[in-house]
Amino acid sequence: MNTTRMQTSTPALRIRQACEEGRLLAKKELLQALGECPAAPDASAPSLEQFEEEIRTALAENPDLSIVYGPDGEEFYRCVSLMSATYAEILAGKNMPCLLMAETVRKNSKEYPRPIALDIFEYPPFDLIPESIEACLRHMAATADFDDINFVESSTGTVYLYSTKYLDHDYAAFLAERLDVVLALNP
Repeated sequence: MNTTRMQTSTPALRIRQACEEGRLLAKKELLQALGECPAAPDASAPSLEQFEEEIRTALAENPDLSIVYGPDGEEFYRCVSLMSATYAEILAGKNMPCLLMAETVRKNSKEYPRPIALDIFEYPPFDLIPESIEACLRHMAATADFDDINFVESSTGTVYLYSTKYLDHDYAAFLAERLDVVLALNP
């Protein structure tokens, strides 16, 4: 294999570069990038299997690199020293925004426990437009897989989402009010 190509475009370098830019690198994107690198003029073009082996080797030799799976099973790569697991999970789920929203709400309700302000989905790393958020809320309200996703409103009108699997309505309302009003007034 061409050592010039290896030095300038190894899978490990590409994964780290993507994470430095704040993005995950999809397997298909990495394979495409590796295939576009010029091979030595006297060498035959590497096969898809050779590129996949190059990726597996890079992951095995670089413990700071890991695989992240999207909700649809798509494979992505991250550098653990440059991107948190939570951030990577959000980026990996962006192609399924309703599921991403629901899983984020469930995780916050279960692990922290707290409801999450609806407007958080408009900001990075989610970057959803209000129309997409509204469409997801309608979809979730009409789909049994999301029947645990509920909302409360604070006294200031901020909408919070929570999962009934982990928080009951009264406690979620208390937490929302505390997050939105009490903590804001008592810095």
